[in-house]
Amino acid sequence: MASNKAWKQIFKVNSIAKHDFSKAPFVLNSEQIKAATQKFKKTADKEVRLLCKQDSKADKPDIFIKDDLFLLPKKMGNIIF
Repeated sequence: MASNKAWKQIFKVNSIAKHDFSKAPFVLNSEQIKAATQKFKKTADKEVRLLCKQDSKADKPDIFIKDDLFLLPKKMGNIIF
């Protein structure tokens, strides 16, 4: 399961909670994820590939479930939700 702690930090640093998803999706790139999680020690808390792997609802971090969000790959290094 993706790290709840890491995703809370990613949302905070990138002001994702303030984004109006009804107007447009939010685009996030791997560099933004790396910057937000650089101080974490565990690989699972800072590795972009692991954080973005969400194959089922059980794999989604709590913040995604709460806000009914999901990730879509846009292009190599970018995701949208």
